[in-house]
Amino acid sequence: MDNFRVLTQKDISNEMEYVSMHQFKITDLNKEKYILYTQGLFTCTGIIGINFKSKVGFLAHIAPSDNINRILISIKSSLESSYGKFDEKFFVYVCNGIQEGNVQKIILSNLELQTIFNPAVRNMTTEDGIGINCKTTVVFKYIRSK
Repeated sequence: MDNFRVLTQKDISNEMEYVSMHQFKITDLNKEKYILYTQGLFTCTGIIGINFKSKVGFLAHIAPSDNINRILISIKSSLESSYGKFDEKFFVYVCNGIQEGNVQKIILSNLELQTIFNPAVRNMTTEDGIGINCKTTVVFKYIRSK
């Protein structure tokens, strides 16, 4: 995580939308809330996807009890219904979570979102989270307690 920008609670702004556990949200650079973030990933899995060309992104906060495949298929369906099919790849960050290997297999094999797996965001504490800014395509670590 050392190479990722860090945001704290004082950085929260009107452009940011919170993603709760068991949820996913999709946004793009033209929406009022073009930054998505979540917190408290501890035993959960956070998945961020960003399409660098179109600047469309998603964030999912997946609990250990959630069906990852079902959530990722819902993300794909929502992306296609809102934006159509994508020719270019989504770069996907998967962080924390004991299901990381399963997520990689699902993303690369079953979801067919043309994704690239990168377990770049790791070692989260109970308060930590992640986020994506779709205008700048910057992935960041969110620390609630500071």
